Parts: sequence; C-alpha cells; structure tokens
Amino acid sequence: MLESLKNLETNLPAIIDPKSMNLDYIGRFGQGLSTTSRNTSFLKAFQAKCQKVVQMYLPVPDPRPKLISFASLTEGGLSPESITLNSYSKISFFLGKELLYRVFNTENKLVRTILENSGFKYTESHIWNVLWIGKSAQAYLYEDLNPYQRINHFPNSFEITRKDKMCLNLMAMKAKFPNDYDFFPDTYIIPKVIGDFTLKFYEQDCQWIVKPCNSSQGKGIFILESLNALDLDGGCIVSKYIENPLLINNLKSDLRLYVLVSSFEPLKIYIYEEGLARFACEDYTADSSNKFIFLTNYSINKKSDKFIPNTDWQSDNIGHKWSFSAFLKEMAKLGYDTDLVIKRIYDLIIKTIISIENLVVDSVRKFALKHNNCFDIFGFDVLLDQELKPWLLEVNLCPSMNTDAPLDLYIKSNLIADAFNLIGIRAFDRKKESVSKINTRIKARQNGLKRKTEGKRLEGKIRMDDPKYKSLFLETLEETLRLGHFVRIYPFFGGEDYEKFFKTPRKVNKVLYGFLFGEVLKNEAVMPGMPGMSPSLTEDDIIQEYISRVLREYKALGDKVSEDLRWKLESLADFLIPGQDPQVLRLQRYLSHQLSISKFKGEKTSLMKTFTSGQLENMIKSTNKEIIHYLFDGAGHGILTSIINLPNTLSAKTKSFRFLKVKTLGNTPRSASTIFRNISSPGLPLESSFTRTFDGK
Repeated sequence: MLESLKNLETNLPAIIDPKSMNLDYIGRFGQGLSTTSRNTSFLKAFQAKCQKVVQMYLPVPDPRPKLISFASLTEGGLSPESITLNSYSKISFFLGKELLYRVFNTENKLVRTILENSGFKYTESHIWNVLWIGKSAQAYLYEDLNPYQRINHFPNSFEITRKDKMCLNLMAMKAKFPNDYDFFPDTYIIPKVIGDFTLKFYEQDCQWIVKPCNSSQGKGIFILESLNALDLDGGCIVSKYIENPLLINNLKSDLRLYVLVSSFEPLKIYIYEEGLARFACEDYTADSSNKFIFLTNYSINKKSDKFIPNTDWQSDNIGHKWSFSAFLKEMAKLGYDTDLVIKRIYDLIIKTIISIENLVVDSVRKFALKHNNCFDIFGFDVLLDQELKPWLLEVNLCPSMNTDAPLDLYIKSNLIADAFNLIGIRAFDRKKESVSKINTRIKARQNGLKRKTEGKRLEGKIRMDDPKYKSLFLETLEETLRLGHFVRIYPFFGGEDYEKFFKTPRKVNKVLYGFLFGEVLKNEAVMPGMPGMSPSLTEDDIIQEYISRVLREYKALGDKVSEDLRWKLESLADFLIPGQDPQVLRLQRYLSHQLSISKFKGEKTSLMKTFTSGQLENMIKSTNKEIIHYLFDGAGHGILTSIINLPNTLSAKTKSFRFLKVKTLGNTPRSASTIFRNISSPGLPLESSFTRTFDGK
C-alpha cells in the first residue's frame, strides 16, 4: 500500500526552498499570545475535522485515565519556596491515583508551581507522573516507565544541545546536503581539528568566536584574537562570527525560540507562539573587546549600566528584552518580509531536529519506551542577518525558566502550561500497575524482545486498522485540539519533502502524514475557504496543464533550445497529434481541443496554478498513461523542469538539473485528500485509484 509511494521518488537530491511553504496550512507563530490570527480558515476547518474524527475514534466511555489540565501564572503567583513542602516520601509506593512529580538537578520554581496548582505533590520515588530534569537524564531514569509517565528529555537529545555534538551532527548532514544545511556558521571542534582551523584562521580575513562545548548563559565566550587563547586541554568550539547581523535600533539581537518535540517516532515538532528577542546593550560596531556589543545573552547584559529591564509584560517592545511578537512587528514596520523569516526559521528547526532523529529513536527503542513517555522543550537561539537569513547559534536542552521580569513570567508560564496540556498528562492508577506487568516489562527490556517487536511493528507492513496505530492517530488528533499557543511545524501539509533528510525513512511518519492530510480530510475534496470548491481534477487536466507550461517555457527560450529538446517536443507532438505541421502548432491545437471539452475551465485553471512543476510531474508519473514516456526521459527527468533549469545549465554547465521531490499531489487540500486516500485503502495501488480520487468517484 505504502510501497506505491516509492513511485513518486526521484534519484536527484532536491534543494528545499522554504519560500514554497504555505503558512496558511501551517500557521504563523509570533503573532502574540493574545491573538488567534495564526488560525487560518484552513487550520480552523482542519481542527473541526479533527474533532469529528476524534468523536468517531474515541470509545465511549473513554477507558483512559483522567486528563489533567494546567493553567499559566499571573504576577505574584510563583511559589516562593525553593523546596516544596507538599510531598510524599521516597518509600511511598502503590499510592493509587495521586498526582506526583519530581524535579532533578534543578529548582525550577515555575514548573513546580504550575504542577502544584494542578494538584501535584512532590516525590523522590520513581512513581512520578512527571519528572523534570535540569540536565540530560541518566539511563536508570528511563527504566520501567508505564505509558502514562512523562519525562522532559528524550534519551540522546543532548546530541543537538552540546555544542560539539550539534556541530558534528549538522556537519554530517551538510556533507550529504550542502545546500540545505547551510544555516549554521563554519565551526571547528578544538583540539580535534586544530590543524584545519589554524589554516583557516590565517587564510580568512574574518572574526571567530569561541565557546565552551557544554556551557550556557554566555559563560566563556569571547572573540578570538590569537590562537594562544584557545583551550587545547578542556576543548571548545570556534565558529565564524556573523558580521552582518540584522540591527534593530542599531543594536545586535538574537532570538530565543521554544520548540516542543512530543514524539520522535513518529516525529512531531511544535514551535511556541511567543519567544524572546534579546538585545545587546550598546550600538553595534566592530569593537570585539566590548562584550556588551557582540553578546546578546541576558545573563551578561543585565550587568551593564546601560541595560534596561522589562518592567511590564504588556510593554514588550521596551528595553533590551522584547517578546518575539514585538520584534516581528518592528520588522514588519521597517518593511521586512516577516513571512519569509518565519518560513526559514521553521525550515531550520525541522532540519536540526531531523539531524539527531535516528540517534534518539535508537535510544527510545533500547529503553523500551513508549513513543510519548518523553518530551523535550528546546531553546533555539537564532540570529538573523541583514539578508534575513536565520543562523543557528545553539540549542538549549534546558532553556532558562527564570522569571526575573514580568515578560519572562508571562511567556514562560504560558509555555509550560500549554506544553503540559498538549502532551496530555493523565492520572494513572498505580495499584493497577501489577508486579507481573512490571516484571514482564523488565524482562522484555533485558532480552531485547520489546525492542525487536517495536522495530518490526514500525518498519513492517502498516495496517490502518491496527489498534496501536488507531491509538497513535487519536493521540495526534487530540494534540491538534490541545495546541494552545503552539504551532505544529512537522508534519505539516506539503512538508513530505523533508523525508529525504531522515537517515532511516520511517513508515510511521508516512502513515501519520497520510492519516492527517488524507484520511481526516477525505470527506471533503477541498477545505472550506480554499480555492477550487467546484471542480475535481482528472488525469487529463493535469497533463493539459503540464503541456501548457512546457509550451510556454519552450517559446520563452527562443534560440536557446537544444536539439535534444526539440526532438523531445517533436516526439510529444507526434504522439498527441500526428502530422507535418510544426510541433508548437500541433501542441497548441491539442490544448485548444482539451480546453473546449473541459468543465469548470476558470476554476480548474486557478486551482492548477497552485501546483509547482515538480508536483505536476510527480502526479503524472503516478499514472499509467502512455504519454509519460514522452514527458520523461529514462532517468525520470521531466521536460518541464529540464526547460526551466536550462538557463542555469547554460550559464554553469557543471550544475545538474534539480527537481523538487514531491510525493503528494500539490500544495492544496485537494491534493492531500486524494493521494493519501490510497493509504487508507489496503491493497489499492496508487495507479489504479488516480482517476477515482480526482473524479471524486
């Protein structure tokens, strides 16, 4: 069933252009916590459909334990106690349905207060509902978890939060996809590659910034003036300094963005509506000796005499710490393309997390964890340059939850409450966790049976009626209904191209995508509020549009057309309308005839214009029409993309043709609801159902 999707793949690597993202299908973050403007007509309709499907899937009564709700805090609501007095002792066991939490290697008053306000009590035992750790978790903390326990770090998620590990993982991805993974500065791990860096240091006329491998809050960061300043014993990383930062009020800034991963298998990534913009305290110059110019870390700048703190969360564009939404509004006021910034940030985050997906999934299976036992709230630090390109500076495993300013409390308390609500924390009954079940779980972990079974289930044949997958679908739909101020950026409608970055493609990701954007939408070919309400597209419509574009691009080339391309077009014309007239004339005659017999001409034309050339080609390749032999060469290269890329080939012959690897039928709800309808129909090949789904029959 899913094997038919392989027919949609090409062997050529494609550069993903974030500009092609449709934010109406994803949502725009950075609009502020008090707004719902990120909910477009598509997203509202999609949530309504999710609600209907949940009602269809959810058993009555719901056999699951009660879902706990969480609320944000107001000023003065933070617990003053460093250590909670509301606790159970370590020896308390089999307590029943009590809500218990544990904090480890952190005080985190904010998290504790939000939990206790919802009825949680502190425990030092291993029977907590929620475990919050202030660093990466040791292995024993993942042992013998039941399905309702939640821990705030995935095993191995530090692979993107330690600066040296992140560097290694991103450089490995850049070696495979150099044009896609170009969003982090040139970086060297010292002393591992001190020789290579020494050459670069003397060759390039640029500045380098030094950071310890595992530190935070700006500790140990400095601009490198001499190689003698490098710590060859303790180790560090050296990155090329971004010398053209985007300046607001002539100040350098960076962004702290909050990203929630609720599952790695399947991969589900959310970004929080609000973040922080942190400004340096002094006007930007090339003076590398003044840390208040080139460093934006709050922990450093608050020590400056010029630092202006936030005193009112509603005044979020004053001082040296703003809300991200205020920063975005200022950018829009200055004439910058904020949608482009949002798309590029989404792209950066998705690719960064995918870079460690295989490492995390392997560890999750090793510990026999449920896919939702863990979650992570990452703090992405991003710098925008003057070209609006986001640069990834670092990722924080435990972003600060300190609430020194009212703006911090407002944003971070909403963040934690919304995160707990989204992941779904339930009040399980410990008495039902029998000793036999615990022993079975331990035995499965020890002999590897659990890992083996999990691997087979996820990588083997997928059945949409599998109860385990129904549970996964239901959980994802419910997350969609509990988004709060989160925006899901993966999977997103039209984002299947990111599959190529996975070291191990997961069928579970494909199935979830198919369910969300196929099964959920299957009763409506076009979502309310979207273009193309009346027509349904057929194979002939797609081919007609494709040939129309081929002809238009062919004419535009003029005398630049190669003999090989002329021959291909002649063969196509002979196939469609044999004769002695010029091929262009015969193709125009074919298009005129097709247009004369087409229904909904205007509506179909408008709908067709929303498809990219690559999407049209992949739709055509999924058919069994004989014409595909005249539209594609033996390597699967389409005439249209070849023509489009011809000018680039003429100017740089070393460049190969590039295609977008599109596996669905386009950037509209119609396309998703058609192609993925095949996934929910076991045994129905993609080719045989193309006409049925496009005709709506």
